[in-house]
Amino acid sequence: MRPVTLPRIAVVVLLWTVLFRAFPTRTGPAASRPQSFSYPAPRYPDIPKVGTVEELLANARHIITRKKPYTGNQFPGYGIRGGEKVVFVVHSYTDPWAIEAFRRAFREKNCRVDVVILQGPEEVWDSTLPMELAVRGKTDKVAWDRQAMLDLEDYAAKQKYDLMVSPAYLNSTWVNAVRTGSTYDYEFHWPTRELLADPAVQYPYEIIEAIDRKAWEVIRQADEVHLTDPEGTDLRFSYPKEQWEVLEGTHPKYLDTGRRRRPGASEIPQISSHLMAVPTQIFDGSDARGVIAGTIDHSGPYPYVKVTLEKSRVTKLEGGGYFGDLWREYLASAKDVRYPHYPGPGVGWLVEGSIGAHPKIWRPFNAFESVAARSAWTHDRNRSGVMHLGIGTRDDTSWAVERGLPVAHFHVHLYFLTYTARLRDGRTVNVVDKGHLAALDDPAVKAVAAKYGNAEELLREVWIPALPGINCEGDYWKDYAPDPAAWLKREDRRAYGKLLDQRLYP
Repeated sequence: MRPVTLPRIAVVVLLWTVLFRAFPTRTGPAASRPQSFSYPAPRYPDIPKVGTVEELLANARHIITRKKPYTGNQFPGYGIRGGEKVVFVVHSYTDPWAIEAFRRAFREKNCRVDVVILQGPEEVWDSTLPMELAVRGKTDKVAWDRQAMLDLEDYAAKQKYDLMVSPAYLNSTWVNAVRTGSTYDYEFHWPTRELLADPAVQYPYEIIEAIDRKAWEVIRQADEVHLTDPEGTDLRFSYPKEQWEVLEGTHPKYLDTGRRRRPGASEIPQISSHLMAVPTQIFDGSDARGVIAGTIDHSGPYPYVKVTLEKSRVTKLEGGGYFGDLWREYLASAKDVRYPHYPGPGVGWLVEGSIGAHPKIWRPFNAFESVAARSAWTHDRNRSGVMHLGIGTRDDTSWAVERGLPVAHFHVHLYFLTYTARLRDGRTVNVVDKGHLAALDDPAVKAVAAKYGNAEELLREVWIPALPGINCEGDYWKDYAPDPAAWLKREDRRAYGKLLDQRLYP
């Protein structure tokens, strides 16, 4: 059934008050909505205006010297102390000001830094290009030198670099997946000057950790979960005790995948600002059932797709245009193959459901008009309350590569999710309500935020996407679902006006 569419000491405090003046709500026609809509109105950030490389140095210095987050590397810090040997790898589309800012920051710390620029796409791609690479291992379109990244990792190890900073997004996701967890797993997330200049770069990580942990307290207690959203997602699943046993390292049968397992691990969010809110292992009793629906993957939009699941496995995948065709081709390519960590054959498993926890994240405003910005599309999944559901495989990567078998998972992003958890003590709690992460309202989280400035402002989402018929005018099914990319490109033009024409570097 189609959904109803109606709708951060005084100096520190002062610093953060000034910094976050960069987060007012953009007003104007794109932010207005009829009162009948029940979902929060579109909201757009003021985009940082950068006039010189020097304006980027403070954030570049912060990134290279901060420590890696308490868990995971969703917002990496490079932990530079001084004097390290660094190889800094970027793609040809990366903003030269961003490259120069990092090069200067490394040199200020007496690092030897070698910059390597890999060939990247010269034009903005659509979502099918990385999908073709993932499913077929090739594309007719000129992309980038996929092997270069792997060769560079071997070179970096042999040359005894202390750190290799490598491009995130497409290379990391599709090409370099088999090397994930290597010594050189430090990603570069700031391919445009606007993303590097964003005050969110220096957002207090203590706040992010507080948000993560508060939300995880609820998820960790969940027994049954119900996901709904206005685009058509209606999914139910339970949390088996085996999920926590795997994380604790106490499961008697589940094969070791090389991940860190230790007592107490299940009580800690697995990845910073990437709350793993769906069981990530599949067992005989895994029971996710219902529908996942939407129009956006990590690489961008595609026509509306509807995925039906039973027992945590895809039974039907409808729509999606050419993207959907490629996804169905992927599912068919190994439909009779039994992977070691799965209870049945195939590669259509619900293996991920992750929720962002950073309220100051925004999707690149020029993602349809800048190659560099398009490479950062996946940035949007880290905004608090945005969930991405991954279908395919996660475990058995090396096993599959050795046998020439497919191994990947693809996503549906949910922007107005309601995540309702029935806890083991019988209470029912919304972890996310209409796209708003409930942990942002928790008194303990607000107390942490108040150490850095105005808690309400620090915890307020800076960006809320627009979807016609859901939180702004228009018909979702006629205006948006058949060609989301066209509608979103027009919306960016409406929201950001002449700003898009003022950008000199793609």
